[in-house]
Amino acid sequence: MHNINQPRLLTDRAKHRLRIAGRFLRQQGYRFDGGNFYEVVIAAISKLDTATNEHLHGIVLWVEEYEIAERMAYGEPTRSRARKRKKQRAGSARYAWRLPTQSQNE
Repeated sequence: MHNINQPRLLTDRAKHRLRIAGRFLRQQGYRFDGGNFYEVVIAAISKLDTATNEHLHGIVLWVEEYEIAERMAYGEPTRSRARKRKKQRAGSARYAWRLPTQSQNE
């Protein structure tokens, strides 16, 4: 097991994926306080059960592919377009993702 006090060498892609996963986990009530965000997200993911971990992994891959397709179609986002998309994603994603163990009545 990796010591959380020693930083890992993470690629830019790995960091981006962890930021995506962190956004979805925050929506489920997780808190990532502290200076080493990536290590804390890795620790939170490692505590998930297998089904939830696989579900989160699939969502992260989908978001990553979507962002790549969007850049290919529209180019790099401008500041105003990026802000507008961020607000749209936040509103639609807030209720779109539920952990498999959560009831739909919440």
